[in-house]
Amino acid sequence: MIKFHSFPALARRGAMLCLSLGAATGVAFAQTSTQAPSQIQGKPAMASQAPAGAMDQGAVKEQNGISYVTGGISDSGQARAKAAGKGMSLALVFAKAAGGNYLADVEVEIADKTGKKVLAVKSSGPLLFAQLPPGDYHVKASAAGKTIERSVVVPAKGQHTENFGW
Repeated sequence: MIKFHSFPALARRGAMLCLSLGAATGVAFAQTSTQAPSQIQGKPAMASQAPAGAMDQGAVKEQNGISYVTGGISDSGQARAKAAGKGMSLALVFAKAAGGNYLADVEVEIADKTGKKVLAVKSSGPLLFAQLPPGDYHVKASAAGKTIERSVVVPAKGQHTENFGW
C-alpha cells in the first residue's frame, strides 16, 4: 500500500501547493486499494507553476455522458475533489512511488470492455473520480514518460479505488 503524508503547515500559510511530474526513476507500478480516498493523506510536491486546470479543482464535468471530477492539489483542493467525487463509482489516485508525492497532469483514458473509449482527460490533480456504470474497464494513465495500464471492475454499489505510482 502506498503511504501518503500531508504538510498542513504549508497549506495553512496559504501556499498554493503545486505538483511536479519531474523525472521519475524506477519501474512504474499500480495497486488496488480498499482504502477510501477520503482516508488517503497526500504529500504534495513543490513546483513553480500550477498544473493546467488547477483553478477548477473539484468541479464536476461531463464527457460522453460520464460525470467526473479531478483535483486535489492543496488541502482545500483535496477536500473539494473528495466531496464532489464521494458518490462516484471509480476513484483514481496518482503519486510518485518513491516518496509518495502526488502527481498532476496525468493523461487518463478509460475504455469499456468492448474497447470503446468512454473518458479521456488530463487530471488537474492527483485525484480523479468518475461515475461509470458497473462493469469491466481498462484504465490507461500516463505521466513522467511512463504509461500504466490496469483492468478495473466498477461495482454496482460503492466506489472502487485504484492507486497508480510512477
